[in-house]
Amino acid sequence: MNDHLFYLFTSVPPHLVGDQLEEQRRIIASWTAAGFSPVSVNGPSEIERVLAYGFDLDIEPCSSEGKPLVGDILDAVRKRSCPRAGIINSDCAILPYPNLAAVLADELEGGLLYAERIDVGGDDPPSIGNCYGFDAFFFDTALSRGIVDGHFQLGETWWDYWFPTQMAARGATLGNIDVPLITHRRHTSRWSRELWRFNAMRHWSEMKLAIEAKQLPSFSTVICDEEEGYLTRLAPATFCWLQSQKWPRPLSFLPPELIGLENILRAGHYAMHIRLPEIPETRPAIVAPEAPKRPKSMLSRANRARLHFQRRLFRREAASSQNAR
Repeated sequence: MNDHLFYLFTSVPPHLVGDQLEEQRRIIASWTAAGFSPVSVNGPSEIERVLAYGFDLDIEPCSSEGKPLVGDILDAVRKRSCPRAGIINSDCAILPYPNLAAVLADELEGGLLYAERIDVGGDDPPSIGNCYGFDAFFFDTALSRGIVDGHFQLGETWWDYWFPTQMAARGATLGNIDVPLITHRRHTSRWSRELWRFNAMRHWSEMKLAIEAKQLPSFSTVICDEEEGYLTRLAPATFCWLQSQKWPRPLSFLPPELIGLENILRAGHYAMHIRLPEIPETRPAIVAPEAPKRPKSMLSRANRARLHFQRRLFRREAASSQNAR
């Protein structure tokens, strides 16, 4: 697979200035350093503005204005006739693993790997899982050819649940990458309650068909759409299902002589999670916007659980070091 370009598709915003512009340049540089060939999919009115940035990427025009549809991204993937491709939100940088694109390309036969971002910046420590979603996908393009979309926009709610679900329904092996891979600077969330609900219903209408056709055997949660509030149960159920998917083979992103470091990264990745399955009472208020707001103390409890795990991990490491002496 190393003789093919590994295209990484995104959509660069057309109105970047100042620090935002330089941050985007840094992010794109992280993609190319990882071995990817970035492609930005933009509408007709945005192309000249994005070209003017002088970024090291290709631009693929699409017919829609604003954020491109996931269908536009997949059309761009098909035009490139590439065996492997990735999709990433434009504000996520890739950590500098050596030859990452080549490692993924060799691994992705028949599958889809995806990553949760690490939120950084501000006064809070780095954390994973705060957005309850996925920001980067790497896949075998043979499995995406039949996916048609006219509803989900890149970066909007539910697209990151819908896309892997559609891939799974077409036989893709799913895997949630279990080491830190992408970083994202915290900023104010911007989403529409109405669009959240519309996208949720659209996602469920297609997911339900796949479940009835027995195309998603590993999704075991029973969702009854005749019950009030079923969407608030669908959101955490889908996220936890996707988050729990393990690649059938061991994944290694560092050379064999650095396996110890990779194991530390993997343990740290686990420790940084706010783990929804272990704290079920936090799910409705955090994941579903139409649920009544709950006291912030729930998130504090989630953070305390995460910190408690970290302390136990560090104590074990310290004890092991002392015993070794």
